[in-house]
Amino acid sequence: MLMSCLTLDSEESQEIIKNWLPVDIYIGGQEHANLHLLYARFWHKILYKIGIVNYPEPFQKFFCQGMILGTDGEKMSKSRGNVVNPDELVEKYGADALRLYEIFLGPPEQTTKFDPDGARAIKK
Repeated sequence: MLMSCLTLDSEESQEIIKNWLPVDIYIGGQEHANLHLLYARFWHKILYKIGIVNYPEPFQKFFCQGMILGTDGEKMSKSRGNVVNPDELVEKYGADALRLYEIFLGPPEQTTKFDPDGARAIKK
């Protein structure tokens, strides 16, 4: 089966671009947002420069979410052994208690330490 490619300046391509871009909001974590943004912005700047898109930035709004750290205050990592297994907390306190605790950890852009006792407190 032979696949056909669209040229960027075709009517069909322009319709696809019009429907999908610009992205309303980019939500990314601290760990990955920088490289994703560099890559996306690089290609978008090229498309803008050659006249394929008519707006200079690919995202209308950017939001960088914080990280939830392990109980030791360090980034969660299997190699450090500080990963919190949510299955154990769900079994012990229920999924709703865990979800509610996570919602009330703080503002989404804030980095904060995870405390397994928080789900217990919510269940009470």
